[in-house]
Amino acid sequence: MFRFDNFDVVPLFSSPLGITQIQEDMTALNKIKSINYSITNDSGSQISESSRILHEFPIEKNIIMKYFNDYKNKIFRYDNTEFNLYSSWATKCQRGQGSDVHNHTNSMFSAVYYLDTVEDKDGGSLEFNNIGINQSGHNVVSAEMNSFNSDCFTVQPGKNVIVFFPSYIFHKINRYTGLDDRYSIAMNFMPSGKIGYGDSSLELKIV
Repeated sequence: MFRFDNFDVVPLFSSPLGITQIQEDMTALNKIKSINYSITNDSGSQISESSRILHEFPIEKNIIMKYFNDYKNKIFRYDNTEFNLYSSWATKCQRGQGSDVHNHTNSMFSAVYYLDTVEDKDGGSLEFNNIGINQSGHNVVSAEMNSFNSDCFTVQPGKNVIVFFPSYIFHKINRYTGLDDRYSIAMNFMPSGKIGYGDSSLELKIV
């Protein structure tokens, strides 16, 4: 809850994004710029052959896990639940490419890490979409867009910036127009071990 003029505002049932910049040295991940990629969607973005790319970089993977644990503990207070980073893949966009709108199934949280800064003029932003939910039921034009009335939100790639979000949120890569290839690493997280309670308890094992 926060105060806005004379209102107490509650972001009811919110889907919080966590955006931060990794401070540790992540230059080893530049090796993904020399691996093989293949086009997988109509908008042209390319992904790596490996769907566990960060397992090849254990030091960097552990650094990302440290930041993810801050996100899931401080925002969601999942302090007592362990999570695993179980899948990850590199994405490459060349000039004129982007991705289709999608979300990540069989996952609870997801993230995208950026190797380089992309200027606003070159596009290639990460766009989150509020698909299938018309919050007001009416097409009312807002004087100013904010997190309470907008249907989309964009994040411009920055060097060592990582964005954490619930996996059910639909998102896409907007068309990239820069000259240098745009690289990112997407990843998924799931709880591990015993979750739930009573007759709804479940033991999860990520392999």
